[in-house]
Amino acid sequence: MDKYRQKGKDADEKIAIVCCETVAEVCPGGACCKAFNKSKFHFRKYSADTEIIGFFTCGGCPGKRVPRL
Repeated sequence: MDKYRQKGKDADEKIAIVCCETVAEVCPGGACCKAFNKSKFHFRKYSADTEIIGFFTCGGCPGKRVPRL
């Protein structure tokens, strides 16, 4: 993944969090936002200048969408 990162001091890092559609029905993502704000868990490696620019679901599994409507 590092090959896609910009190098240098002007490189701003931006994160988009993609979560499972089924899980999103019961989890609003608050723990992920809290972990990001406190630089915990997988967010430790990012600098203080990093920002979350998106938080969205995958769109759901193709075979499960129709029966659940």
